[in-house]
Parts: sequence; structure tokens; C-alpha cells
Amino acid sequence: LDDRGATTWASPGPALSDFCMPLWAGLDPPDGDVAALVAALQASGLIGAWGAAATSVDTGQQWDAPNAWPPLQDMLVEGLARLGGDAAALAETVGRAWAASARAGWERHGTIRGTMFEKYDSGRE
Repeated sequence: LDDRGATTWASPGPALSDFCMPLWAGLDPPDGDVAALVAALQASGLIGAWGAAATSVDTGQQWDAPNAWPPLQDMLVEGLARLGGDAAALAETVGRAWAASARAGWERHGTIRGTMFEKYDSGRE
């Protein structure tokens, strides 16, 4: 639940849910400017080498940067792919990076080979 609008607390930066939830729900950018949406997402600091971070701020909390959560990755990739063009290209980039990160976790990390994790680091494999 993103209740930032229900309090006086101001977000210190963008959250992935700001982008992925409306897109996944089938909502297009209000002004129809997909290129501006893609540019804003790329400039947000959320897109990492291995997926998209939950927020752009590293607070040390599990729901903030650099952590990348599987459901948010899926929502972003599906939403961007639906828009086509540059948005779909970004969806493919994020999706491939995310899949590579998950595979690396599966193959190399954890105490037991073949472990899947709750979240991943969007900035490193």
C-alpha cells in the first residue's frame, strides 16, 4: 500500500510503484507522451544494471534502494511492453537484466545452489 498521499510525509524520491502500478493497470500517461514517461523513468535513478529498484533512496530498509522486488519488476515490464516502441525496448532491457540477476542468484548464491530470493540488488549481480 502506497499511502504517501494520505499523510504529510513527503517522499524523498520516486518509487517504482509510481511508474509500474498505473502502467500494469492499463493506464497510459495522462498526456499520452510515452517518450516523456520513458525519459522520466530512465532519469529517476530507479533503473539499475540488474533490474529496477523499489525506490531511488537507499535508507537501509528492505523496501528501498537498491532492493528490487519480483512483483514490481513484472508489473513494470508488462506495463512498458504494452506501450510499445521505446517503452517496450526499456521493458526488454529491464526484463533481461532482472532475469539474469535471478538466474545468477539461482546458480551461485545462497547456502544451497538453486535458491531463489525474496528480493535482489538492482545495482549488482
